[in-house]
Amino acid sequence: MSLLNTIPSVVGGIQNLSLVTGSLILLYALKVFVAYRRALKSVGYHPGWRYALDTTSVLSNILPHIPYLNPGRKWPLEWKYRPFQETGWDTISLLALFPKVNAGYVTVDPLTIKEITTYHGRFIKPTEVYTVLNIFGPNLVSTEGHEWKRHRRITAPTFSERNNKFVWDEMMRILDDMFGAWGRDTPEIFTDNVLEITKPIALLAIGAAGTFNFYFLLVRRVNLHH
Repeated sequence: MSLLNTIPSVVGGIQNLSLVTGSLILLYALKVFVAYRRALKSVGYHPGWRYALDTTSVLSNILPHIPYLNPGRKWPLEWKYRPFQETGWDTISLLALFPKVNAGYVTVDPLTIKEITTYHGRFIKPTEVYTVLNIFGPNLVSTEGHEWKRHRRITAPTFSERNNKFVWDEMMRILDDMFGAWGRDTPEIFTDNVLEITKPIALLAIGAAGTFNFYFLLVRRVNLHH
């Protein structure tokens, strides 16, 4: 008899728990909906992608492309210009719901890219995305504000216009030699490991840059002695 008497209280407890759980889910859904509407407004209702997972999240980089759920880690390489062709814009909006509602833009417009890279103070990057690069501590890529300016002062001489032009010219020469070795009439080259191509190119460019800097240092010392 005592067991029968406890059944109504157990059922009532389950109903209360279901009611509380349902209410919490409803409140969360309402919160996400309100945040989503605000995110849409923040990008001016500009056309673009709408996905459940944020492209910068760990889960998004693990899962493959799933329509409306996840664009996939390789979407810039696999889809290239197609998303922009479909919307008719060189700049599209990107909205995600999880782990938090997030909104932003993706652009391939050269003038927009130039303005973003030129006026660094106007376009602050999300440093939390770059914490994985802090292997040896904060650096130029993973910092902003005064700390970024300090790193910039240190690294700026290395990335001078003269050095950039030299590296560009050397890369053109290296790639031209590589294409010549493959045969200029060869339409496609296949490799199982892209490092077999990119690693030698990088080493050749670094070696050329090192020789270049040594040459200018030597010339400078000779001129000083004269």
